Amino acid sequence: MSEMSQVAQPYAKAAFEFACSRNALSLWQNLLQSASQISNDTQMRMLLSHPLTAQYGSQLLQELCQPEGNPYTSNFLQLLARNQRLNALPEIYQQFIQLQQTQAKQETVEIITARSLTTQQEHQLNRALAKRLNRQVTLHIQVDPKLLAGLIIRIGDWMLDRSIRGRLNQFARKLQA
Repeated sequence: MSEMSQVAQPYAKAAFEFACSRNALSLWQNLLQSASQISNDTQMRMLLSHPLTAQYGSQLLQELCQPEGNPYTSNFLQLLARNQRLNALPEIYQQFIQLQQTQAKQETVEIITARSLTTQQEHQLNRALAKRLNRQVTLHIQVDPKLLAGLIIRIGDWMLDRSIRGRLNQFARKLQA
């Protein structure tokens, strides 16, 4: 787990649990999504990372993301500013979404293939993964011709590399050992 993931984890969990208790998941998801996108801007990142301007940055984020204001989300952004964690907003948002998906028994799976999959292959892969994971699966498919053949499946931090390139790299490591 990366350092930013570790920093973001307690904030994402607290935001998720609070949103669930208040039946306000969509409000919090929208806030975190907007704040995440805004905080990825280079100039905004500089503003948010400086201790002297972070509090102003949290107020600006609140105004941009939810102009009607919400005391709980405002307090959350202020807490992040006080702890100098506003730069963790993109990771907090990603973890918040993962918590939502876990609760709803959903999983987003990234598939990287050497060639485009047919609709039938996508459906078969979706059904097989849904059965294996015992969850509803959403596939995000990318084509990378550098794989030569095969595919890579990523689910969160877990990865299965069944590409020719991956197998050749694995073979080369064994020969060097």
